[in-house]
Amino acid sequence: TLSLHAMAARASTTPDEVPAPAATIPRLTRCALVAVSSALAESATFPIDFAKTRMQLHVGRQSFSTALVTALKHEGLGAVYAGLPPAVMRHVVYSSLRISFYEDLRLMFAGGEVGQGASMGSRALAGLLAGGLAQ
Repeated sequence: TLSLHAMAARASTTPDEVPAPAATIPRLTRCALVAVSSALAESATFPIDFAKTRMQLHVGRQSFSTALVTALKHEGLGAVYAGLPPAVMRHVVYSSLRISFYEDLRLMFAGGEVGQGASMGSRALAGLLAGGLAQ
């Protein structure tokens, strides 16, 4: 069976093209792509985290939509996104390091061969180490 990544790669290429493995993408380019994607993801999900925090601080029960609408109504959109810059900076740094470490460790565990796949255990270990190192 094909993995989701393999199916997506196969669907997005013509028969003559073979997608470049992540290890062949220059490290700086990889970090820049991860930084942009993590900044966009954090920006999109930040209001959800904001509303969740407001729900936790509220005495009694409050729905997600009530927490968000109340904040928007009384404090404005700026209040919802007030903590976004530090959150984006944290994610940009952490995600860029974590993904870069993971790709390098996964390649190392695969024996340094770009086309060679690493075992599930090796990938899990690479993920654990990458997450720990990035912290």
